[in-house]
Amino acid sequence: MSNLFNMPRVEAQNASGGVLAGAKLEFFETGTSTNLDTYSNDTLATANANPVVADSAGRWGAIFLRDQDYKVTLSDSADVQIWSADPYHPGLDNLADDTIRSTLDTTGSANAYVLTVNRVITAYANGDLFIAKSNFENTDTATLNVTGGQSGASALGAKTIKKHRDLNLTAGDIESGQWCLWRYDGTNMQLLSPLATVPLPSQNMLINGDFRVAQRGVSFTSATTPVNSTDTYLLDRWILLSDTNDVVDVTQETTTVPVGSYAAIRLDVETANNKFGILQIIEGKDAEALIGGKCSLSFQARRTGTSIDHLRAAVLGWNSTVDSVTSAVTTNTNWGAAGTDPTLVSNWSYENTPASLATLTTSFQTFKIENISIDTSSLTNVAVFIWIDDTTTTAGDFLYITDVQLELGPSATSFQRRLQGQELALCQRYAWVLKPGASDGFALGQATATTTAQIDLQFPTTMRTSPSLTVSAAGDFAMTQADSTAEAVTVLTLGSISVHNIRLNATVAANLVAGNATRLRDDAGANASLTFDSEL
Repeated sequence: MSNLFNMPRVEAQNASGGVLAGAKLEFFETGTSTNLDTYSNDTLATANANPVVADSAGRWGAIFLRDQDYKVTLSDSADVQIWSADPYHPGLDNLADDTIRSTLDTTGSANAYVLTVNRVITAYANGDLFIAKSNFENTDTATLNVTGGQSGASALGAKTIKKHRDLNLTAGDIESGQWCLWRYDGTNMQLLSPLATVPLPSQNMLINGDFRVAQRGVSFTSATTPVNSTDTYLLDRWILLSDTNDVVDVTQETTTVPVGSYAAIRLDVETANNKFGILQIIEGKDAEALIGGKCSLSFQARRTGTSIDHLRAAVLGWNSTVDSVTSAVTTNTNWGAAGTDPTLVSNWSYENTPASLATLTTSFQTFKIENISIDTSSLTNVAVFIWIDDTTTTAGDFLYITDVQLELGPSATSFQRRLQGQELALCQRYAWVLKPGASDGFALGQATATTTAQIDLQFPTTMRTSPSLTVSAAGDFAMTQADSTAEAVTVLTLGSISVHNIRLNATVAANLVAGNATRLRDDAGANASLTFDSEL
């Protein structure tokens, strides 16, 4: 890049206003008496004599400058100085500003940018602005180290480059060849130019990451349905895993939660000295957005007691038939010792290297694992697995986890909280639980004989696959007729099912009227429930 010289003074005259025939413009490095070349063309190929001597009319030919600061003096033909300008900023906008320019590329490597600028600078000053073209793409947190343009200048020291005021760079934020603008804020170099990695709107690839939806119930023990056994879906979309059954009771916690959160999952140690964790598997159609790219995982967690010290977390990849996954990603005997990752079953792999996270405390902390490459070949599904890294747990100690987010991109962002109705609808693609309460109705049907009736149900959303049906017990239901008489159900079976609806067949002892409307309801014991399951 070159710049056309413009006179720093509008007059080139002697004290009497006469023409300065043979006047001399001499150019120096700013702040010095060291001559600095100017050029006769914009390619900067041919240097002018220095000083540049005017003709008999006091005029000069075109003078092109490097894109750096100069000191300029004007003298008459007898070398009597008329004026001096220092610094002189080349270009049409020859005004003092706080930009320390350089048309040179940065140098350096390995996330350590080095820049030699075109001004005298002996120390960083709050507000200094630097501009240059990067010579490499960053792969992690990066620094900028500046050297002044004066002879014998020393580097001023590496300063961490920050984006969005106080965030470290992540891979690809600065591309090779990208023009960058940095401002020193007294501590760090704030990157003011746009990031090469355009941030995508945050989208949590996990469902019910804040555990607000609890269709199956809000508390699970060895005595509930479902029970707190390993490889069991409890709070929506989340599987409990443990190295034996009844290791922890599971509760939807709504009191001990971070500010801004409604709920957390509480894991209450029942059987000491065992590992446990939670898992969510992402459907193949959604996992495609992650496969082959980078993602970041974040969550909040805390404990009570002292025995649960460390967590580990990982993104897993499934490389077999899409959606035909093994939900027990490790077996009871393969959890490993403290500080050891569980051995995964066939077709599952770790997409990041799990490491013990910061020590848990009795306050919620945010944990982040960023810039995870989902690059195992032939992946079809992705999962998130969070587990404790301790084998010396104490019964009665609690672990709380909430705001779990897996998102596209190299950086973790704030948790995305959906509306409750949206979260529930997403959950109901995988499970729909109907439990209306004592004497409440499930759906209308029609008697097909004195002892049988058919009941049709429409799912609230299209389910992932045609679901399985779990009936609490046939005796929990009754069929109500138009005259309000109720007949106890003795058998309730599946007639037909699709991803959109289901037909149930109910059997009673007698008294239905073929062709009449009927209503399937709870028998007044408040125990009746229907669970439709198409989980992974």
